[in-house]
Amino acid sequence: MYLDGHTSVAIYTASGAFLLKTFSEVKVENDGHTLGSSCEITVPLNCYIQPVDKSVTSQKLILPWGSPRQLFKVGDRVFIKAQYTTSLIDEKGAEHIGTEYPEQDLFEGFIYDFVEGQPMKIKCLDYSYFFKMGIFGTQRILVPVNKRPAAKHWKFTQTVGSSFKSITFKDLVQKVVDFVNNTINSTVPDAENITLMNPKQMPDIQLVNITFAMSTPYSVLEYFRKELGFNITLFGTELYANVASFTMDRVAYDTSRNVTRVDLQQSGSIFNDLYVKAYFLRANGTIDSITAGNTSGKMYEVKFLTVTKNGQPDLNLYNTLAHNALVQIKQRRFRGTITTLLYPQPQIFAQCPYNDVRYPDRSNTYVCTGYTTTINENGYRNEVKLSALYSQINVTSDG
Repeated sequence: MYLDGHTSVAIYTASGAFLLKTFSEVKVENDGHTLGSSCEITVPLNCYIQPVDKSVTSQKLILPWGSPRQLFKVGDRVFIKAQYTTSLIDEKGAEHIGTEYPEQDLFEGFIYDFVEGQPMKIKCLDYSYFFKMGIFGTQRILVPVNKRPAAKHWKFTQTVGSSFKSITFKDLVQKVVDFVNNTINSTVPDAENITLMNPKQMPDIQLVNITFAMSTPYSVLEYFRKELGFNITLFGTELYANVASFTMDRVAYDTSRNVTRVDLQQSGSIFNDLYVKAYFLRANGTIDSITAGNTSGKMYEVKFLTVTKNGQPDLNLYNTLAHNALVQIKQRRFRGTITTLLYPQPQIFAQCPYNDVRYPDRSNTYVCTGYTTTINENGYRNEVKLSALYSQINVTSDG
């Protein structure tokens, strides 16, 4: 008995839907520390391309062999699916189809670029494609050209963007989602809209005097994710924005069953000496600071904007944000990976109980922070990035 892989690459254009039957590699990347996922399809200059509906013939595709660059364009929708079936050859040499495993949806998105060459690469993005279109806001705002403290007169230039004297984090993210949905409706009317998930569970954070000049919706969200340590992820058309992930998914891994390669650090050697010092600006110009982690280790500084709750500084909110910034920094430092076959399908931020038969001290519960799915002549592979879970962080305050 052996496993037989099946992959479907469907591309929907204005002239119809087509199956890309010839490709040498499909690579899907999904990282919890970036917004959205990406895909790269490697193809020859001429491919076997088949209409999904075989009764329909396209004027652009007279023969089954054609150039993807001529038939497809930027903005076309892409759907990629894969599955295994088992085959058994009996003593007479006849092949019999056995179990058919569930089909997995590996990627749904849109073409955003063609890299010409031999072979050609078709680059795709999921719905983050729309987050990178347009400038968020239509206000004309002034931004300083020089910020030298000794300068008697600051110079300003006029640009386009958005500026808010006071707005909650939830309301700002909702405005970004509304902007993106307007872009979707005007470019791909039949595509689904983005939904902000669990808005009532988002932190009650008041942002004061915040400006975004010439910023795409993507760069606005990336600012909160990278600079302030917020957890902002996009799963299909569902946008999650909070100080931490709250998925309850569990995906188990075992070296005796579904793991083919391991590159993990021992959990006892990770994150021993590290702490975060977070600074918060008050409305009156003074600064509060919060320390999270082991203060005998290496310090990382994180600078927040003016953050209030009901108009007043809130120590519990400071602690939560500092703790989350520490979580983000610790996950970025770890680079442990395991490699599996097509199943089980990785899930971003899922808890991953891991059992290592050869090295039991590696056995632990991890969290999936990213994965790369590769389909090529070597078969189907998932390279899963794991970070060790930890239970206790000491939080102190000063300022």
